[in-house]
Amino acid sequence: MRSSPGGPDTGRAACRSLALVALALVAVAMPAGGCRRGGPVSVPEAAEAPSGIVEPASPAAVALDPVESSLRVALEARDAGRLAAATEGLESLLAMGGAARGRALYPLALLLARPDSESRDTVRAASLLEEYVRTEPDPSEEASARLILGLLDLERLCADLIGELRGKAAASGAESEDLRLALAQREAELRRIKDILLGRSGGL
Repeated sequence: MRSSPGGPDTGRAACRSLALVALALVAVAMPAGGCRRGGPVSVPEAAEAPSGIVEPASPAAVALDPVESSLRVALEARDAGRLAAATEGLESLLAMGGAARGRALYPLALLLARPDSESRDTVRAASLLEEYVRTEPDPSEEASARLILGLLDLERLCADLIGELRGKAAASGAESEDLRLALAQREAELRRIKDILLGRSGGL
């Protein structure tokens, strides 16, 4: 049976083309491991004292800034798999505004984009990533943010196509072979997109 214009073949071509672009970006644009906007925060080493002079280190000099300390706690929770606690900590930083908001934007967006997170919110994740890109981050981090934005768009497109195919099957009262194959293809592509998202958002 031939598919009519705008039918499963059209959706298949659109989704496959975008999937190829996304996979190419994953392989080329982002080196393994990526850059971490919200990675572990390193404490600068204290400047070496002049020879012959030994002074006790001031606790205030080595203590982390409160924002960086809170960020570290949130990221440690994320790395330990406590995603709810990590999300709560990053939300608190985001609500503080200013520099704290800037530090929380990227890691919070990644958490909200993760398919395995109970707090998943792809619309809000995309909004935070768009705001983050406008802050003119490091080029490699900007590439990562744009990659995830593209994957979220691709996920939405495939989900929409799946909904349309299921609607056609319900309206016809029977699932034709073409519809069944198209639906299986779309669902496989959606799973693949989510796997890529999990790899990117979980590893950045």
